[in-house]
Amino acid sequence: MQHFLLIVVLIWASRAIAYPVDTSKYKSIQVLAAQGEVEASLKGLGGYSGKHFRASVENKTTDSVFVWVEAGRRIFSDDSTIQDIFIAHHELLALAPLTKDSIDLTGYCCQASNRAPYASSTFTSGEMAPKIWVQLAEFLHINEFPTQAVQSAVWVLSDQKPLGSIHHDNQELINPLKRKVAELLGITVPWYSVHLKKVEGQLSSDVVEQIQGEIAFYLPSNGVVSILIKDQYGMNVTYPIKGEAYGPGEYTYNLKQNVEGWQQGQYTIWVLHDYQYPLKKLSFKI
Repeated sequence: MQHFLLIVVLIWASRAIAYPVDTSKYKSIQVLAAQGEVEASLKGLGGYSGKHFRASVENKTTDSVFVWVEAGRRIFSDDSTIQDIFIAHHELLALAPLTKDSIDLTGYCCQASNRAPYASSTFTSGEMAPKIWVQLAEFLHINEFPTQAVQSAVWVLSDQKPLGSIHHDNQELINPLKRKVAELLGITVPWYSVHLKKVEGQLSSDVVEQIQGEIAFYLPSNGVVSILIKDQYGMNVTYPIKGEAYGPGEYTYNLKQNVEGWQQGQYTIWVLHDYQYPLKKLSFKI
């Protein structure tokens, strides 16, 4: 048991340096519980994304204790069919000797194929998530984004959902979030968004239903414009635009292409002038 506690303390100490918390005072809920200084219970309040979780903590000692629930902690569901929860904000709780109190936690589901927690779903304090998850949590602690966009970002890390599935009606609002996730994964931000199909019984499916994005192009002279999508074998799939007359100038076409049922793979978009002269080439992946 002493060997286990030493490992937990060392792991906690190695991670604590990056956190904006007074670590000489506040200690990880996992460490305090393992040392028997506190008893903790965690439960859902109804909902799966946002401030829908609560940690109730009892101080078992005759001294004050200062509890830290870290951003980047993954709390484990007691029900294997319910998603584990990724804690996205630091939360602190001070307890006088032999008292108990609770604090609400901001968390996001991190097992997309499992069910959403219900009110009073129970969890254990779990463990710290992988390094890049923790880095995302630290970013979320000091930056606010729409709840569903954050949930999608978490699923990109936890369930390998496409980066383009992080979307919002106001893309400018969530671009910093998309850039952060791309940076953590070492990939580029795609020019398009991916809409995943809603499937009964799943919070997030793997079925790509629609591709959306802006296609900017310049036409040097009068002519007809076509936008052609080809599959990875070079076969024509569809024309979002075919043979429409345009004058010279700069244009932006808002693509909203339904792709449900299309074969997985990479597709190429060609913007063509007079059916043959390429003006723009883009690609997307399903």
